[in-house]
Amino acid sequence: ASLVQELGIECDLRPGRQWQVALTQKDARTLARRAYLYRSLGFDVPLIEQREVREIFPESDHIQNAIEFPAYTLDPYRLCAGLKRAVLEAGIDLHENSPIVSGPDGFRANGYSLHYRRAVLAVDGGAARLSAHTASVLPIAVFAGVTRPLNREEKQRFRGLHDRGLFDARPMFNFLRLIDGERILIGGEYRYASGPIDPRQQELHGERLRQQLALFFPSSRAIELEYRWCGIAGCTLDDWPAIGPLPANPACWYVGAWNGHGIAASLISGYEVVRGGVGR
Repeated sequence: ASLVQELGIECDLRPGRQWQVALTQKDARTLARRAYLYRSLGFDVPLIEQREVREIFPESDHIQNAIEFPAYTLDPYRLCAGLKRAVLEAGIDLHENSPIVSGPDGFRANGYSLHYRRAVLAVDGGAARLSAHTASVLPIAVFAGVTRPLNREEKQRFRGLHDRGLFDARPMFNFLRLIDGERILIGGEYRYASGPIDPRQQELHGERLRQQLALFFPSSRAIELEYRWCGIAGCTLDDWPAIGPLPANPACWYVGAWNGHGIAASLISGYEVVRGGVGR
């Protein structure tokens, strides 16, 4: 939030909250233990019992309980556009739409060899294609969709989403939030991406996302997804990002594997890059 304010980026940044919700009794016990651990460490992460969940989401019989985190929501496109503007105003050259490839003689772009004293590979799930962290950073396809505009009755039914996003307690969780008070965005359906995503896969997983939305809100079965898309994210088995020099090329750092938390983690990693001497 402080960076957005310092740079004057207009990206609809708003304070809110995130609920991690349990859709099974087993996950409900897990969230109760997590809430206890957070309290014991001095963190204000309250446990929301089922009765209170029903008051906010009356029709969601599947949500057993939840834990609440403070959070911000923003428009990621406008954030990236604002960061680009700030970089250009700082006198830094950007060369966009220049695909980087890896070969036996190093990196190349548009047919030319790249020469550098220091470099940062901020490619997240594209690490393997540049021969970086091929054993530890997994390319994972993440699917997402947005519903048609909600009608007046549906907006009232899902009013609890106006100031909170939801994600479930499973390791490969789905997440959802309200967009502009009009549509529900849902994402998840993670799959290992060994190559380009086939359009048929995108259609299949889009339909499965619509079914997953009904796990949160049974009445949403009648709401169609109007837009569907997917992207490749970098993930690790321990959920920690990979930040540091490549063993075979210490002048080149890899920064990525955000495990789905790239907006916050990628900005924080910038400080680590500078502290490591790469960005000075």
